[in-house]
Amino acid sequence: YGLGCVCLISNRGEEVSEEPQHREWGKNTHMWLQLMGFTVFDIEEKMDILQTSCNLAYDEERLVAVIVHRGNIR
Repeated sequence: YGLGCVCLISNRGEEVSEEPQHREWGKNTHMWLQLMGFTVFDIEEKMDILQTSCNLAYDEERLVAVIVHRGNIR
């Protein structure tokens, strides 16, 4: 459709108590999103990345994924 989109992605497998398959998914989340054509940001790197993500998605009509970790959103 040529429309931009921002997706918030919860990363899995960061806790020791999580199931083994979740750890594998979590390790590969960033790579898979890039392979699907998303510009990927990690919210831990910069908390104000949501504004940048919205600008890219809606002004430049790009697919953007923001990876969110446990504790980032309360």
